[in-house]
Amino acid sequence: MLFNEYGDTPVLRTYYWANAYTTIGYFQKAKDVTVKDFVRRFSGKLIVNRQHDISYCFVVSSKDWNVYGQDESYKSIRLAIKKALEECGIYTIMLKDKVDYSK
Repeated sequence: MLFNEYGDTPVLRTYYWANAYTTIGYFQKAKDVTVKDFVRRFSGKLIVNRQHDISYCFVVSSKDWNVYGQDESYKSIRLAIKKALEECGIYTIMLKDKVDYSK
């Protein structure tokens, strides 16, 4: 819908998960999911439990995006978001390693 609506204009859509939700990856089988309510993502990977998360969707034409590896794409998007936030006066840092918040 975003690509059809905005055509060649890159779009960054952010959204907030107001309640606890679960998303499953594109290649996961719905019958293997043990939670009652879930949404399927267009990306791969496994189950993600979301509660009060801020998520984003980035849509851009392939002619305007010359980054093709998944890790490189995510890094480029995160750096662009960081720059935009800092231009709004919101200081950010990039973590080098995953943080285990369960401890």
